[in-house]
Amino acid sequence: MKRVGIELSASHCRIVETIAPRRAEGVGGHEDVRVRAFASIQYKTAASLTEQLRSIISSKRISRRAWVTVWGVRNAHQFLLLPPAAPRDLDALARREARGDLAVLQVQGGETACGVAIGGMRQAPAAGMRREVALVAASAEDVRTAIEPLVDAGFAIDGVATPALALTSLARRRRGAIPGRAQAYLAVNADATGLAVVRDGLLVFAREIPWGYQSEPDGPGTPPDPDELAARLASELRRSFLFFKQTFKTGVDRVITCGDLPHLRSITAPLMTALELEVETLDSMEGIDVTVLPAPVDEFRAQIATLRLAWAVTADGAPPINLLPSDIIAGRDRSTWQRAIGAGVAAGVAVSALLFWQTDLTTRTRTLELRRAQQELSLAEPRAQAATDARERQAVDGVRLAALAAFDAQGPRLARALEAVGQDTPAEVVLSTLKVRAAGGVWRVTITGAAVTTDPALAQGAVNRFLRALQASPYFGAPVRPAALKMTAGDLRSDDSRAGPLVPPGMSGIEFSVDYDIRK
Repeated sequence: MKRVGIELSASHCRIVETIAPRRAEGVGGHEDVRVRAFASIQYKTAASLTEQLRSIISSKRISRRAWVTVWGVRNAHQFLLLPPAAPRDLDALARREARGDLAVLQVQGGETACGVAIGGMRQAPAAGMRREVALVAASAEDVRTAIEPLVDAGFAIDGVATPALALTSLARRRRGAIPGRAQAYLAVNADATGLAVVRDGLLVFAREIPWGYQSEPDGPGTPPDPDELAARLASELRRSFLFFKQTFKTGVDRVITCGDLPHLRSITAPLMTALELEVETLDSMEGIDVTVLPAPVDEFRAQIATLRLAWAVTADGAPPINLLPSDIIAGRDRSTWQRAIGAGVAAGVAVSALLFWQTDLTTRTRTLELRRAQQELSLAEPRAQAATDARERQAVDGVRLAALAAFDAQGPRLARALEAVGQDTPAEVVLSTLKVRAAGGVWRVTITGAAVTTDPALAQGAVNRFLRALQASPYFGAPVRPAALKMTAGDLRSDDSRAGPLVPPGMSGIEFSVDYDIRK
């Protein structure tokens, strides 16, 4: 399978396409990355970047679907020790614990894109066993602005990562990491410098320093002095490592460098002397399948350290955190579903036309066959629309529940209650409305929906199971008043203008509405 990784900074765009990696021989069984194609673009404006990317896509040198590592977006990284819990609960707890940092991003730029990575268990002083969790958030508006030139050029963005997340992906793929020991990964670029401290494959500390090797006093285009650059980097790293040691009560084991700094190895010795740590440079072919290299091979070998961040996330397989804004993901899923329905209808028309052409019957027989095909299509359209509406309602309900689960510290009981709704809803029941309003010392929750099955009794049973589950929940209890029920049935009309959920022909539904009071 082809995977495209892109690293996007203020002045450079690097693209690497990899294919399904092969299993490497030797200890650990790590997979080597097979690089199919690569490109490096230097640009000054977003318009010029879009134009160059369109040229690359039109030449069919690379695929259109990509993961992007973006420099310069406003972001926040937090490492948390949380009580052992299910992944869903850990996600909600992490978002609540980090609400201060998330609030800062929201004040600065509105919506945030946020994700959580779950690590292993660790003994916390005076707190027992705790689960390690890394939370990363970024300004959704910054992300949209950054990837706009790529989208305009024709790329379909599957995911977005920060430089620290990309460096974490590099760390997870490397051999020889010692369990429990922290290692620092450093990306030195022209415009900025990224730092990630990784322990046991989890990001525990991150910084994005807003200067690079071309930010030196001599100005852009002047080769940096290795000793001066190393001294400046060492000063920044010492401050970061001191903070890390004071916070985590442990030090950094070694430093691993990559980036587009010319002659990257020139800063290795000065950094080792200044930091008194082992410093390693990722400019070798480690992790690359050398049996299949892209052309020009010599240029690719020379840019190994430069291209590391571009393909790091795609080589990680399934990156745990995706900072692509949720509305983009939801819109893409809805478009894919609608295209699938359209393709199905088109395929049905094509098959009908083929059968009609092959059938050598009289004019009367041909007319009957055509009418039958038209009737089948007219029946298929409302069913497809009903499926689309139900899917969109479920997606909206899911987004609302997720937003309410992370509401704020004043409503933990309400968040748990709404989570119980999602868990207790039978497959036959589709929720259409969930309203929450304050009523003195309680939250008044109104839940409406419908159960659609082939049998009214089955639909009634599904509604009863749902209501009993809510009543047995420690958060809901008995409803304020008996649930209002209404039976509906589907018919063969293609134009159904009735209010309420659309019931497909041959199906029966039980619509319901019920109110609960949840103590604050």
